[in-house]
Amino acid sequence: EEEVYPLGAVVSSVIYNQKLHVFSKALPTYRYDGIKWERNQSSALDDIRPAFATSVQRRMFVSGGISHPTRIWASRVDNDEMWPDDEDLESSNVLRAAYFDVGNLLGTADKVTGLGAFEQNKLAVFTSDKTFIYNIDPSVDLWSLDDRSNVNVGCVSHNTICQADSDLIFCSRTGVYAIRRSRENGIMVSHIAMSNRIRTLYRAYMNSVPNQQNINAVWDADNLRYHIYFPQTDHISRRLSLSFGTEGEPQWATGDFLYTRCADFLAGSLVVGTAGGTFDIRKPEETTGETPTCTFTTPLLWQGSLSEPKQAHSLILQASGSGNVLVEAFDECHNPIHTFTFDIKDDEGDNHVPMHSLHQQYEHQFPVRYIGLQLRFTITSDEGGLLRIVGFAITTR
Repeated sequence: EEEVYPLGAVVSSVIYNQKLHVFSKALPTYRYDGIKWERNQSSALDDIRPAFATSVQRRMFVSGGISHPTRIWASRVDNDEMWPDDEDLESSNVLRAAYFDVGNLLGTADKVTGLGAFEQNKLAVFTSDKTFIYNIDPSVDLWSLDDRSNVNVGCVSHNTICQADSDLIFCSRTGVYAIRRSRENGIMVSHIAMSNRIRTLYRAYMNSVPNQQNINAVWDADNLRYHIYFPQTDHISRRLSLSFGTEGEPQWATGDFLYTRCADFLAGSLVVGTAGGTFDIRKPEETTGETPTCTFTTPLLWQGSLSEPKQAHSLILQASGSGNVLVEAFDECHNPIHTFTFDIKDDEGDNHVPMHSLHQQYEHQFPVRYIGLQLRFTITSDEGGLLRIVGFAITTR
């Protein structure tokens, strides 16, 4: 095709019947079977022209079309070319295509903004301010609204909805939330806020994207990380990453590596999309490919008092691997106050038993005076190997 979708169109996709189906609002639907692309031949689906879709219980569900902003359409079981208007009006087959509408459940002029599959048999219907959970069965007569769910928060972009183990994570206007079954009784379904600690930063990233429907996310199942991408211009993009600590406490980090705009994960492979093409992200322990220089910066560290000066004596680094670590120190006014380098040598006993202290610890003189301290670490590993910083400490007088 000379032009499938215009530049700037918001595109989403779903895997159904072992094919990739691609959608964009008010535009035709295409599918790809691994060999060829073709347009979906259903005239009913072409009339809907949906913006997004998901798959639950052998059906494809679509919404966000050019009309009926609160309606959700479902395909016939195991058939992506049979939709409600394609069916015989007299059909009583329980596997037939069907639709339902959440307009009267809203009570406002809201509309559907996303669809997600939750657990094995539930469909999450997202609007701007609410989320409805439906119990789905191959038989259309067994569909029902889950009255034990209470999710009073909406989704800003369908492409941020990700299944993360047993949770369904998504981005709202004010933060990142997870739909989760109650740990106490296993019956209630509710939402959990994940980003309260970074609410101001999250809103700043959200407001930096001209079209918030371009915000998208991926769940890295191997590393238990939820990456959110905020494309800001044609070549600039920012990333927020959520990871779960050993006790389940959410940890957040920011980054702009490769100015990644989108990503997907399958069978241990994380592939990211950039303005310069797609890249396969290798695992940290792999030595193939290119290993970039890693730079990260700590928050401003006060070490107790926010007003009293501190006199440092030395900085101790726990690290493993082989390479160099450049440390740059800045005071509370972001003025550079000291710079030095650690030369890390590999130790075969390190880096394999994480519950034990590392054999190798490195100490460097750090004779500086400050009120607040910020450190920037730049890591260059030898021959593409793994160099890991486990922690650091500052001794003061």
